[in-house]
Amino acid sequence: PHTKVDGIKETQVIFLKLKNGVDFSASDGKKIDLIFSIIAPENSESDHLLILSSISNFIRKKKKVDRLRGLATINEIQFLFSKI
Repeated sequence: PHTKVDGIKETQVIFLKLKNGVDFSASDGKKIDLIFSIIAPENSESDHLLILSSISNFIRKKKKVDRLRGLATINEIQFLFSKI
């Protein structure tokens, strides 16, 4: 999900890694356990689209997604995302 919000100065990404997957009625029938939410300033024109593209490219790489699922700490997750 993504949205534009008045009053923030730069685009933010919220990442959630769930212990138990949630049924979002995905076309493949799999439960969702990784959630990315993009929150952009109201006047943002393309920042959120660039971030969405980066997330999309990341989740297409099964090895990286599997690695993300195996990480246990915030520092490990931040390090992996810093490589995107």
